[in-house]
Amino acid sequence: MTNLTKEDLAIFLQETEELLQVLDEDIVKLEHSGATTELLNEIFRAAHTIKGSAAMIGHQRMSDLAHAMETVFDELRKGSRPVDAELIDTLLTSLDTLRALKVELTSPQSGEVDVSLAISMLHRISTNDDTDVSREHQPHATVEEVFSDEETLQKVQSALKEGNKVLLISAEIDKNSPWNAVRCFQILMEASRLGEIIRSIPAQKEVEEGKVDSSVKLLLATRSEEVKLREKLATVPELASLRIIPFGHHVRSGQTNGNYAQSSSKITPETAGKTRQSVRIDIERLDSLMEQIGELVVNRNRLAQLSRLLEAKYRGDQIIDELERSMIQTGKVVNMLQQDIMKIRMLPLETVFTGFPRMVRDLARKAGKKINFVVEGQETEIDRSVIEHIKDPLVHLLRNAVDHGIEPPEQRIALGKPETGTIILSAYHEQNYIVITITDDGRGLDPASIKRSAVEKGIVTAERAAKMTDAEAIDLIFLPRVSTAQMTTEVSGRGVGLDVVKTNIEALRGSVTVSSEKNKGTRFSLRLPLTLAILPALLVEAGGTLCAIPLADVVEAAKLPTDNIKTIRGKKVIMWRDTVLSVFDLATVFGWKRSSTSNNSEIESVVVKAGDLKACLTVDSLKGQQDIVLKTLGNYLRNTRGIAGASILGDGNVALVLDIATLLITTIGDRRCHSKYIYLTNSRQEDRLIKVN
Repeated sequence: MTNLTKEDLAIFLQETEELLQVLDEDIVKLEHSGATTELLNEIFRAAHTIKGSAAMIGHQRMSDLAHAMETVFDELRKGSRPVDAELIDTLLTSLDTLRALKVELTSPQSGEVDVSLAISMLHRISTNDDTDVSREHQPHATVEEVFSDEETLQKVQSALKEGNKVLLISAEIDKNSPWNAVRCFQILMEASRLGEIIRSIPAQKEVEEGKVDSSVKLLLATRSEEVKLREKLATVPELASLRIIPFGHHVRSGQTNGNYAQSSSKITPETAGKTRQSVRIDIERLDSLMEQIGELVVNRNRLAQLSRLLEAKYRGDQIIDELERSMIQTGKVVNMLQQDIMKIRMLPLETVFTGFPRMVRDLARKAGKKINFVVEGQETEIDRSVIEHIKDPLVHLLRNAVDHGIEPPEQRIALGKPETGTIILSAYHEQNYIVITITDDGRGLDPASIKRSAVEKGIVTAERAAKMTDAEAIDLIFLPRVSTAQMTTEVSGRGVGLDVVKTNIEALRGSVTVSSEKNKGTRFSLRLPLTLAILPALLVEAGGTLCAIPLADVVEAAKLPTDNIKTIRGKKVIMWRDTVLSVFDLATVFGWKRSSTSNNSEIESVVVKAGDLKACLTVDSLKGQQDIVLKTLGNYLRNTRGIAGASILGDGNVALVLDIATLLITTIGDRRCHSKYIYLTNSRQEDRLIKVN
């Protein structure tokens, strides 16, 4: 393998991973939707590019395997090979081997990956198992062997400018052949009929003089299709192996050391306005930049506050007025910079969703089930700090949907359902949040079975279970001890580990809910913030504590007449815009001592929402709006319900950032956030104290 620089290897690994993801997704599409010209061309191009790129860096085993896959894809394009289960399984196995070869580059201690089995499997399913693929995996031409001088490089560049393709051709003659020189000469002649030989090793004169072993390597500039060229060269007798590697698009002027090179094009004044350029940024640098932007926002808030104080003290002073104008302009620049950085950090959910069709497909085959997996909204973008933590919860929920949600074909037919089940993974934006749903049309959750399991494990009493609604019973699957594989057969392990899913999602300031109907299906909904870094918030004070409510969760902030607050069955409610809302005093919810009891006729309040839940929070005072930088709490306070983190304000004070989704789910469920216990309340107001592990 050639001696790659760290930068070139990083480029190769990233581009190869992108191509492997394309293959992963498209091969599953091939099985599900059938062969189309567009799909087959995309698959062929991906394998073709991996083959060429791997050969360019000298990773011959990867190139050989990609080439064997490419041969099968080419047969599919020609219509000479049908798409069947054996073909798909073989292609996916080969794809896994390609991934292992990629890992080998970064983890050489793991050992050399053997590709012979994968290649032999591809040969077996191929209808054209001929000299296209190297049988003995003998070494082929490297870039150094061909680009050893500047003259050759200049000829290559000239050929490319003239619109030609440049191909690296490596042919091996049967070692037992007594006509090596003749066969090599035939190869040169056949190639020259379809293009111009830029250089050959050995040169034609040496071949004519018999100065040749069993191989010939040549650079060919041609306008002919690679398939036509391959067919011509394959007619040469006693040909043991033939490799054709398109690499003209990888050539970079002055590159003579064989390192992997990105495609490069010259930007002219005529094309500058039409060409969209991009650069790769190291993730650590991006994180560092985001952290610095956060500090800049904090200091901007501090300077803005100082400017307001000076303006109030020295009103009318010319210098102070100039300072205020400068601060306004600085604030605008910081805002634009903050927005641009946030956009740079956004990634499409496609980066997570790409591998799921393959996973669902494999799980379904293993379980003997037929599943139609639909992905929607994968172009939806979210901050990379969030996207890094959502894959595992989604994997778990999808596994549950396949393993325990969708019934076997015979059961579905008996229930009057189509034998093929459907799982839908979708994502969409909702203000400053993203909602991800996983829906299946399977057996659903059985509230009665969940209640029995919870009673057997001592989670709830039989009396409490009897009074639970179906929705309350289904919510029990998020408690740790309910989520075990020993649930009754009607549940069949459904809900295993959902307490971990809920914990991980809530750690991201998100929430997870579930709705289900027996024999109809189940729907899990994950609601996540777009970013975990900087967010606009409404500052309030409650019980002497500063709190920040994310602005995306705020519906309205106003003073409400205290007479409008009524008590119904021991709970405070208020009529708000023809809707009855529960009223909670924020200080009381968290167990903070209030400094005084107000007898005013009006009370400061904030109407908040999370999904379909709404409530009215009463506070001591409203402090205004401000962009805040979210910081995580220490280990001792990290798992406090209703608190997402903290933020340092412009004046140096610390504000607690509220997690409204968790807060509403907790308070509306009559669970007290400040306690280490959860109070589950039934309709008769009889509390059952449950300790949370």
